Amino acid sequence: MFSLSDLKQTKVYQEALKEGREEGRQEGELAAKLAPI
Repeated sequence: MFSLSDLKQTKVYQEALKEGREEGRQEGELAAKLAPI
């Protein structure tokens, strides 16, 4: 089960991935491979 803190962390992580793709697509892809959700 997800707690509220887990949900927040997931949302923050998703936003970070989006920023990563916008700034440097390779970094975003690397993060997605290292920590898939």
